[in-house]
Amino acid sequence: MHGNLHDAVKVFEENINKVSEMNADTFIGLQKACAKQVALEQGRSFQKTSDYWDQFDKPAVGAAIMEMYAKCGGESSEICAVFDKLPKDKPLSWAALISAQAIQGDPLGAIKTFEQMQADGYKPDSLVYANVLNACTMITDVTQGRLIHEQVKQNGFENDPIVAKALIDMYSKFRDFTEARSIFDKLSNNQLGLDAIMAGLVEHGQPEAALQFFKEFQLSGSEVTNVAYISALKACSKMSSLEEGRRIHEDIKDSSFANDPYLCSALIDMYSKCGNLEDASKVFSSVKLNNATCNAMLRGYVHHGLQEEALKLFESMQFEGVYPDEASVLAALKACATSGDLGDCKRLHAYVIERDLEASAPLGRAFITQYANLAGIEEAQVHYETLPLRDVATWNTWLAVLADKDYSSAVKGLEEMVKETKPVPGTFNNLLTACITKGLVNECLELLKSMNNVHGLTPDAEQYAFFVNALDHAGRLDEAENLLVDLPLPVNFDNWASFLSSYKHHLNPEKYCLGHECALDYERASDVYSNDDLRMGAFKFHALPKAVEAWNNPGSVVIESEPEMALMRGTDLTDKIEKHKVLFKDGRRVVRRDPSSDKAKEEALCGHCERLAISFGILNTGPGTTIRVSKNLRVCADCHTVTKLMSKIEKRDIIIRDSYRIHHFNKAGECSCNDFY
Repeated sequence: MHGNLHDAVKVFEENINKVSEMNADTFIGLQKACAKQVALEQGRSFQKTSDYWDQFDKPAVGAAIMEMYAKCGGESSEICAVFDKLPKDKPLSWAALISAQAIQGDPLGAIKTFEQMQADGYKPDSLVYANVLNACTMITDVTQGRLIHEQVKQNGFENDPIVAKALIDMYSKFRDFTEARSIFDKLSNNQLGLDAIMAGLVEHGQPEAALQFFKEFQLSGSEVTNVAYISALKACSKMSSLEEGRRIHEDIKDSSFANDPYLCSALIDMYSKCGNLEDASKVFSSVKLNNATCNAMLRGYVHHGLQEEALKLFESMQFEGVYPDEASVLAALKACATSGDLGDCKRLHAYVIERDLEASAPLGRAFITQYANLAGIEEAQVHYETLPLRDVATWNTWLAVLADKDYSSAVKGLEEMVKETKPVPGTFNNLLTACITKGLVNECLELLKSMNNVHGLTPDAEQYAFFVNALDHAGRLDEAENLLVDLPLPVNFDNWASFLSSYKHHLNPEKYCLGHECALDYERASDVYSNDDLRMGAFKFHALPKAVEAWNNPGSVVIESEPEMALMRGTDLTDKIEKHKVLFKDGRRVVRRDPSSDKAKEEALCGHCERLAISFGILNTGPGTTIRVSKNLRVCADCHTVTKLMSKIEKRDIIIRDSYRIHHFNKAGECSCNDFY
């Protein structure tokens, strides 16, 4: 509500002298209003008043104060001071501290608090477990997450709704969907679990699995929630599956959610992202105007390059009494970015000030970027310095603006950032990008070293790839081995193999051999050793698993063919085609198994199941039709390169979902993974 904090303060000041006691709910409401408006000083003032009214020792009040400090950029010492006043035998006190530390971007501190709680002899409850599991999810700490899960089982909290949701979210982030499904199957409240597992699958790159799970749930006869419908529509959007989206739309029409504004918003998003703005407009016109559907239509216009229509809708919302909110302004700003109209940007900024939306961190970041693009860095800096809260994400945005202009300014900005908050690995990406574009190889290396030595952060595969690109641009790729000698290389093979693939033609096999930790992923390891000098390494990676009978499952692919699916087995396109599905199998992957035979290599590569599936799709669909393929194994480097060429030559979008990510090859022959796979 517009001005809700101002109204709350006014009512509070009018009544404070008329009552003999202020209850806890009053102070909780005031602190929540402060958190929403990022009003740190007002929140501090209310804390002093709550202390005066003897509310400081109530866990619920203390929890609200800690949340306010965390969301408003308060000091960690202030949060700890509030915690110290609270009774330690109440789990809510600990849960609030763990949550506040996670909000502040300190999940490791949250986990340490959880451990301290147990060391002091206090037993966690469901809220404590849920909050610490969320902290594990933030840092992708698989080991710690599983240990806490074992505690949850032992203490009988696994079926608690909020704990189960946190566990499903965590395992979805870890991509352990089998464990997430196992937790779901144990829940008595299937609807709550359905929402969590659907959201987890969609958000973490498994839209096909989400839709399959959704269909199974529908067939079981259980009632589907509006949240699950929304996740299913998001899955359709990610897959660009218009027909599946239409089927779900028909189900929604027959449900009690037909006029739900958020579900209608999801329908508009789905139709828009699947390329059908006409049906999106029909849904929009069929419901009463509200923020959710208007925002979805704004996004649709921007997505289809209709900036003028988007800005007209933004204006008409105000005349119709539907005041644009944060999401509305963000969509309108994207329209301004495309049109390049600084005047529109400033009018939007004036609206934000008028509607008291300045506390929105996403809006603050968006205006920094837009002012930098449309008016220059000086205008962006004026806005940046007026922001009420500068969190890590806001600092990252500002550093990106600085790095785009001048690398030395970005380094100074990083030094200023450290005085206020701790950088995260992603903070360094914009600086590393600047090093690439400006050919600053030595500076790039120093950044990687400072991540490890100064900031206590281990560079990940993406950051090493930045460095390799910087070397490549400077023509110094052969120096990579010597320059990286003092840096910790990724210990996770998923990261390690991705990094090595960036400069596999320059590898020293004696120095960069992959050890026993890669045995479970020997196919990808063999792809790293791709040039002639390293083919023997590839041979070894195939010989070892063969000797211990540890071959992978045969590769298989499902291809979507309009208007229905067809089924094919084997590698021969002349095999008999069954009616409903197309499934290709290439048997054992034998790429580079024979290091001396280029002919054998060529034959093996041409027989890979994804190539056969794409070929089948090209032969059996009209020109320009999008080809969608799902594979049970990771796409190899050769197939990735060939698919780029096929999409460019055939002028088609080709979408491949493998076991690691979705690859969207556009008509220009570019892949959405940016060749980082």
